[in-house]
Amino acid sequence: MAARKSADKAPAEAPKKKSFLLALLVAITSSQLMFLNIASFLPLHIKDNHTSLKATEMGIILSMYQVARLLLSTSIGGSI
Repeated sequence: MAARKSADKAPAEAPKKKSFLLALLVAITSSQLMFLNIASFLPLHIKDNHTSLKATEMGIILSMYQVARLLLSTSIGGSI
């Protein structure tokens, strides 16, 4: 009987979950595109304007975004 009740709720929740996943897809795609724009521009900018920064420090700056994304993706994925 409990399986039947959960099956009755599934069709009503499907459009809501689908729109949530679509919004999440758009957010992740736009975020990744912005990161790729920065990642292609930042090394040249640092080389020309901030000569005191080393390549390692620039790598740390770029990797912090990916670390934050990894941590947030696991928490968001657990709540879906």
